[in-house]
Amino acid sequence: KKGPPKTLKIDITPLSRIIKQVLKCDLNKSNPLVLVILLPTDGLISSLCLEAACKDLTTYRIALKNTSSLLKPGGHLVLSGVLSCSFYMVGPKRFSCLVLREEFLREALSETGFIIQEFEVLIRDDNIDDSCDFSGKFFILARKQEAI
Repeated sequence: KKGPPKTLKIDITPLSRIIKQVLKCDLNKSNPLVLVILLPTDGLISSLCLEAACKDLTTYRIALKNTSSLLKPGGHLVLSGVLSCSFYMVGPKRFSCLVLREEFLREALSETGFIIQEFEVLIRDDNIDDSCDFSGKFFILARKQEAI
């Protein structure tokens, strides 16, 4: 006999105590926060953003460098996104996406002053979703190099 489905409860209260502010930024600018001046932070999270916002690999490298400027030396970047994706759909609207490969990401992070601590790839195991053409998802934990 089956009972009601179990629900998973997640307590996000500690996270709400840690996050001080959510800010709009433009990583294509050398000062991504534009009119806001903040001290560098301990950590940043970017998920499915850079590959949608950057028009080419050079722009992506610049965005990573600009991201680095927001971090303290030794600060962490958590970066996630999709590999080999050229488009994605939002409802009926099709958007282009910068095609990223693992080798490029490793090289670009190193060139922009990050040390990769973890790099995980989950390979796409289905082809039933036609809302995008990605081959896998990536999850990176990188640390900004200490100042010399």
